[in-house]
Amino acid sequence: MFRRTVVPTLAAFALLLASCAADAGERTAGPGPDTEISPTAAAAPQAFLDREPLESCGEFTLEQGEQHPVAASECLNAAMGAGGAELIVTSPTVEGDPITTWYRALPTGGLETWSDVRQDTFAGEGVSWHYSLCPSAVSSFEDLGECTFESFD
Repeated sequence: MFRRTVVPTLAAFALLLASCAADAGERTAGPGPDTEISPTAAAAPQAFLDREPLESCGEFTLEQGEQHPVAASECLNAAMGAGGAELIVTSPTVEGDPITTWYRALPTGGLETWSDVRQDTFAGEGVSWHYSLCPSAVSSFEDLGECTFESFD
């Protein structure tokens, strides 16, 4: 009697534990290299989440060695001091880690960038975001003037 009741019960309990462990592992799995980077990610600095919405100059995902379209730079340059605009570019590091950067031509002039470097192996311990402000930038990629730089963990 003991054997007929306990053995099937123990087997059912073991299966239940195994399925719970598998479910928990799926729910807690961290981001991998293919994880989409969301501009509203919980790990983003609050200042990034609170940034002023701007017109879009596009969103591009580049392969190693590729450049964003010239029209995207022209869009940002035209928007500096004239309404503002934002360009989103995801590109790989030398090692292939994806970095997403939001280039923002500011309505008052200048350029700021926000970079999500959480997947960059060499970003530095505890660093997840970079911010730079180039208030005297004349061109989005060629003439940035002096810039300040900040890292967030």
